[in-house]
Amino acid sequence: MAILVAFAAIGGLSFSYYKRQKLKQQHRLQAEIYKQQEIATKAVFDGEQQERIRIARDLHDSIGQMLSVVKMNVSTMDTNNSVAAHTQQLVDKTIEEVRNISHNLIPEELNFGLFNALEDIANKINEAGGATITTNIPESIRPLQLSRQNELSIYRIVQEVLNNMIKHANATLITLDMERIGNNLNLVIKDNGKGFDAAAINESKGIGWKNISARVHLLNGDLNVRSERLSGTTIEISIPA
Repeated sequence: MAILVAFAAIGGLSFSYYKRQKLKQQHRLQAEIYKQQEIATKAVFDGEQQERIRIARDLHDSIGQMLSVVKMNVSTMDTNNSVAAHTQQLVDKTIEEVRNISHNLIPEELNFGLFNALEDIANKINEAGGATITTNIPESIRPLQLSRQNELSIYRIVQEVLNNMIKHANATLITLDMERIGNNLNLVIKDNGKGFDAAAINESKGIGWKNISARVHLLNGDLNVRSERLSGTTIEISIPA
């Protein structure tokens, strides 16, 4: 009887050990699957960014230049000719549309660097009225070189945050502070808007916050949102740079 009990105990321990090892193996497998999914998602995202940059460049350098030549040729035609005048108008509209599409793919302001582009966003909002944005970008970080894809991602993140603050939080005063700490580029964006329940942000059905979170995540960055109703919002973003 004692031998049977001993065998039963050993069998129970062996089975328990087997289950623990099996569970660990499943966790390792799930972690590896998640890691590979992350790598694949980032590769797709980077590919899309590069393709957007390529298309925008082609629109500007190739189609844009050809349309400019067409416009120049049409301008030499008889201005009293109604067909020529109408063609001139169509060419002008087409050039403007190509410019808008190219700008939506990658803003021209980024040609002058990320920090100038962010200041340009603030200036345009200030000129439009309704909200005032103050930017604090120290000279010490302006020489920082980032990849074009990362610059575009950061630009879109800030653009989306500012849009949310003005459109949804009814903010009238916003500050954008940037600094480099160690190997990270830190952004802090604050507003005086109506605020919201930050704890419920993951349950938000709006695509804006999902885009912001996804872009920060794909940059291997951290996103921290602090907000309370009627107390404004603070967005902190830290990105390896």
